Amino acid sequence: MDGLYDTALRPAEAGELVRTDPGNRAIGLSLYQGLLTFLLIHQQVPSKRKLNLSSEIPGTIVDAVSLRMRVLNLINLVFLNGEAIYPFIVVLWKDDELRRFISVWEVDKLYKAADRDFVGRSWANGEREMMVDQGARLLIPTKNGIRFNGRG
Repeated sequence: MDGLYDTALRPAEAGELVRTDPGNRAIGLSLYQGLLTFLLIHQQVPSKRKLNLSSEIPGTIVDAVSLRMRVLNLINLVFLNGEAIYPFIVVLWKDDELRRFISVWEVDKLYKAADRDFVGRSWANGEREMMVDQGARLLIPTKNGIRFNGRG
């Protein structure tokens, strides 16, 4: 895998952030403004055959994927622990007026190169983003803390 350094992009304003998916599917990196990079972890896919013909060992990093975010100024992010096929992340970000918001995104089709994208999800109250205190910087995922509408 090549290095992830890119001279054409602006470094992330909040500094480098590295987060691990509790579902062991990816490692998320915020290195540059407006871009999230995921190191994909090989998953054991059950098959009807006894022989696993894949040369990759489950749990090894197989690829680096960068996705353009819908926000430019990321402050923090966390992966949520859940039973979904694709990872969910909560993103703390600020807009041009320095107001801070949190949003929930599903990293849809993470392992399918042509269709990867962030899908915004709604919170339980139906809103896509919620404004938080100006001093908010820390996100702490809690067990069974998923309170959003996964369909929205």
